[in-house]
Amino acid sequence: MRTTLFLIFLLVIIGGCKPSDIADLILINGKIVTMDNEFPEVQAVAVKDDRVFALGSNEEIREFIGRNTNVLDLDGKLAIPGFIEGHGHFLGI
Repeated sequence: MRTTLFLIFLLVIIGGCKPSDIADLILINGKIVTMDNEFPEVQAVAVKDDRVFALGSNEEIREFIGRNTNVLDLDGKLAIPGFIEGHGHFLGI
């Protein structure tokens, strides 16, 4: 019974923990195209582990800045989703 209670307690503690919301990379002050019809453009984006996890205004995204976050000021420049292809010949694609 004690072991069962301990395991339930452990699962509750572990399940209640969430990964850190600190971004590895943040782009701010941009014209960032989202490809989402509802929100086609935002000012800022937060990236963690090579995945976008938050989009929004500069103020909304600043909460994800940590001590080791790389923050890039786009100074109003355009950022669009990209496709990286390792070996395509331009005229053949």
